[in-house]
Amino acid sequence: KGGLDERQIARSFRFVDRTGNLMVLQPDLTPAIAKVFAYQLQGTPLPLRLSYANKVVRVERSLTGEQLESNQLGIEFIGSRGLIADIEVLLIVLEALEKMGLEHYQLNVCDHRIAKLLLSTTGAPGRICDEVRQAIIARDCDAVREILGGLGARLTYVEAVAILAELREGDEQI
Repeated sequence: KGGLDERQIARSFRFVDRTGNLMVLQPDLTPAIAKVFAYQLQGTPLPLRLSYANKVVRVERSLTGEQLESNQLGIEFIGSRGLIADIEVLLIVLEALEKMGLEHYQLNVCDHRIAKLLLSTTGAPGRICDEVRQAIIARDCDAVREILGGLGARLTYVEAVAILAELREGDEQI
């Protein structure tokens, strides 16, 4: 159980072995990677790039409570921060998706620093920034252009923000 929070434990498939020990099938690999770094890789020169792939099993809280097995692929970039590190990780992900032969996929980036930085260049007030963020989440680049264009923001900045709503597949967009 070490390394998992209560939410992860609730999503775990658990059973008792023949000797009475509680066993948990791995619901997420990320905590295990963090543990390896904390206990075995301390002192390793940074930045450290790790990748992993394995099956995970989760019991999702659904109407049926069925067990779900899937593959988890991950990369961790430890010891480096900032936009360059983020872009390196994104490029690795895009290369891996391409090598797997996937033609259609959606990549959701959960770090809003890029959008926040670009939005700040437009001079848009907070209420307008909220509208633009919603348009980006909805992947509505036309709405982004309309909202920011109506403010008289420079076209270069408007297009830079609109691109965030268009990112769907392929490394040619980055």
